[in-house]
Amino acid sequence: MNDKKLKEMRGATMEKLDALFESAKAEERNLKPEEVEKAEAMQKEVNDIDRQIEVEYRHAAQQAKRFPEFSSSEKAEVAKFSLAKFLRQIDPNNRTDTLDGIERELADEGNREAREAGLGTKGIMLPQWAFETRDMTATGGSGGEQGGMTVQTDKYGLLDDLFNRSVLGQAGATILTNLVGNIDIPRLVKGTEPSEKAENAQATEYTATTAQVSLSPNRLPTVIEVSNQLLKQSNERALQTVVQRHLSSYLMQAMQKAALHGRGKTTYYEPTGLASVTGIGSVAIGTTGGAPTYAAIVDLQKEVAIDDADMGALAFITNAKVEAKLKTVAKISSTDSFTVLDSRMGTLLDGKRYFVTNSVSSALTKSSSTGLSAIFYGNWRDLWIAQWGGIEFLINPYSKDDYGLTRINASVYYDVAPVRPVSFAACLDISA
Repeated sequence: MNDKKLKEMRGATMEKLDALFESAKAEERNLKPEEVEKAEAMQKEVNDIDRQIEVEYRHAAQQAKRFPEFSSSEKAEVAKFSLAKFLRQIDPNNRTDTLDGIERELADEGNREAREAGLGTKGIMLPQWAFETRDMTATGGSGGEQGGMTVQTDKYGLLDDLFNRSVLGQAGATILTNLVGNIDIPRLVKGTEPSEKAENAQATEYTATTAQVSLSPNRLPTVIEVSNQLLKQSNERALQTVVQRHLSSYLMQAMQKAALHGRGKTTYYEPTGLASVTGIGSVAIGTTGGAPTYAAIVDLQKEVAIDDADMGALAFITNAKVEAKLKTVAKISSTDSFTVLDSRMGTLLDGKRYFVTNSVSSALTKSSSTGLSAIFYGNWRDLWIAQWGGIEFLINPYSKDDYGLTRINASVYYDVAPVRPVSFAACLDISA
């Protein structure tokens, strides 16, 4: 049963349930025994539908993580795709009819995905999986075409920059790709706590409510400039390696930063990051911040556990400064031989997985303190990252033609949100 049908059934049942209570309220009476049975049956039906909706959303998330299945011959054909050839063949007006071979096929597939997602585009779309399925390694491909040329002297004066580690996927975030419409994710919120009553006393009405998380596209663009001479003369594999890595790393880094510290859609056209989401657990070191402590690590876990959310893909995420500091802080007291993060305890932080990326800010402020860092903890499976379409390319050979440069514009459409805020906690005032 599709999501729309389930929501229609839920709405119809809720209308009947509301009418039952309104009727009793209008007559200034309690529900009759037979009405109580009907209400309980309808409440159970609503709860069952809510659970089914959640199961279907989770199934959709798992399905979305699957990239297209290819036969051996199809894999060999996709592996022939060359980003360098693609960039050279694109018409200045960004038409696909100048492309041929696998480059044309993937461009047509990407543009089809964009149309289905309702995205207007002036450039050319490539499907996301075209990048995801092409692992880049030092020996990849029969001729190094999947990354082998990364191990080389910088022959062309185009050396890529360093980027923050991408860790959200490793931590267990739910990644949705190839979406079409916006997504609404409803969930039940606990209502009145049941309580014991005297033998004939009136029961307290259970008033569970619903909440909803919505995901809709945010545009994330980037630009790289490549010399026309490089486009004409370069080894295809070398150019592809640098441009592909730069674009994918830059976009992934920006999405990851927004997921953690995003400033919101209204003004900044980006998601509200986890640090600013209402409802997550909060642990504070002090009035003006301070060094991380073992107590803070325990409290982060407690904040998630007291909401019964300590399940799933539990892990800490912080930056390199905090990681280094935790290696020098005594676990219990200044005389303790064990530090909070101790190599003798393996690769875990207090028994939990942890990941390090400098996408976690080290420039936070509190009172008079600046340069503070953060550490996040939670069930990362409840952080959903949504993408609409693939990567859009818009080639501009004119704006810097007097410099002999071609501007390659690339963009993705995405959103990020925790589907259950109580699954997360953050400490945002760590001096390290």
